[in-house]
Amino acid sequence: MPCSLYLEDSDGDHILPSLLLGSATLAADQDALRRHGISHIINCTSRHPYFPEHFNYLCVPLRDSPDQPIREVLESCFQLIDEAREQDTCCLVHCSAGMSRSASIVIAYLMKREGMSLLEALGFARERRPSVSPNSGFMAELARYEADLFDAVTSLSLAAYRFDRFSTTTELAQGGKSAGDGDSDAADDIDDPCDEDACSWLPQGRCRWSCSSATASCLM
Repeated sequence: MPCSLYLEDSDGDHILPSLLLGSATLAADQDALRRHGISHIINCTSRHPYFPEHFNYLCVPLRDSPDQPIREVLESCFQLIDEAREQDTCCLVHCSAGMSRSASIVIAYLMKREGMSLLEALGFARERRPSVSPNSGFMAELARYEADLFDAVTSLSLAAYRFDRFSTTTELAQGGKSAGDGDSDAADDIDDPCDEDACSWLPQGRCRWSCSSATASCLM
């Protein structure tokens, strides 16, 4: 089923025709997932997949914390998104609110596959989902990823982002507004309760769940 370009609510937004960024609310709505042609789901929370028998899942339980590494999960996420694009269907990337964890995966994908700078990818995602705002630790890791990808200085001022991560991309550009002391991470994406206990069902913390076999295979 081809991917629909529009959703009827704010629980998810298309970043690319075959790439959807959204919340746990959308991930729990099987009718909406089917209606919009979603076949693959990247679950960035520690919650068990809602419909493992119906969709192809990649589970990458991440804490929405500045000290949570994300680099090691990127390639497996990219592969699942690519798989959906090749099948002309949709991949949903979700966390609790679709602001920080899942948004970081999507921004990294735009840099890797679309050749965007970090600043361009952030702006592109925000044009489609204005709430996009990875926590400061994720953004610092994305900046390092950008530098490695393009062998260049990062396009985004991390000091300005730490000062106000909801600033415009013009303000966040290197050489943009001056940053003060402080950090706006208090507004981070909603963290999962009891993360460690909730993800105990995962064999080693990260797995691929295929609806064709209804079994989880470890990716670590």
